[in-house]
Amino acid sequence: MAVLFALLALVGWGTGDIVVAKVSRKIGNRLTAFIWLIASFILSSLYLPLAGPVNDWPMLTAATLLGFAGTLGTILYFQALEIGNASLVGTISGAFPIVTVPLSILLFRESLSWVQFAAIFLTLAGLILSTLHTDDIKNRNLDRLLKEKSILFSFATLLIWGIYWTLVRYPVEKIGWFWTAYPSYLFFFVMIFFKMVKNYKIKTLMNIKLAFLILLMSSLTTIANFAYNLGITYGYTSIVAPVAGSSPVLFVILSRFVFRDKLNLQQKIGIITTLTGIILIAFST
Repeated sequence: MAVLFALLALVGWGTGDIVVAKVSRKIGNRLTAFIWLIASFILSSLYLPLAGPVNDWPMLTAATLLGFAGTLGTILYFQALEIGNASLVGTISGAFPIVTVPLSILLFRESLSWVQFAAIFLTLAGLILSTLHTDDIKNRNLDRLLKEKSILFSFATLLIWGIYWTLVRYPVEKIGWFWTAYPSYLFFFVMIFFKMVKNYKIKTLMNIKLAFLILLMSSLTTIANFAYNLGITYGYTSIVAPVAGSSPVLFVILSRFVFRDKLNLQQKIGIITTLTGIILIAFST
């Protein structure tokens, strides 16, 4: 069950990011994040009648603060994509399992077989191969590239997501998968309070096609977030994170059809490597 939910998270994040990219190009990353939070909060609220009562309010508070931290990482990710090299940003940010896996093993005493370790390595290696365009780096000064704000934001995202998707196991075990994620969508109040979104462009949002994309984006990513929490309910975080975190690979595949991006040999090898790693994880778990 853990791997199945991890795969659902992979599909939700991978396809959701495609829609995020399309919406961000129309209205900007800050407004996209703001509307995504509101829409996700509304969609998640539909489950409230089935969610059951909260039996640990201090843990709910902790989950809210932790969720806000994770959401901040998402906003940094959106901003990095807007101002920097997309392939490098996606590779760095999407590699958060390199933080989550060792932390989970350390904090939760998760024991992995050598086959599972090999599968995780293959999955992460495939992620890097399929998303990192080496030609883009060769054509630019690497020292200058690494000093750009987008790279700093990417590493910050990697660290925030790596820690968040590790520590989220604590509230999931205490208050369940739903109440752990639900309060994090209230971050849109924080964005209002700190004036993180100034131009709302209400007329732009009245476009039916754009409204549909926003609904689709929010539905996919919300399902993915809850699926991850369900995954770690049934299995190890160190198993769920590499599979779910491979979503940038699906983004690359879908970009071939949505944005007409061509896949080079390196990307094809990376995709095959990632899929091999995921299959090994599934059969070894």
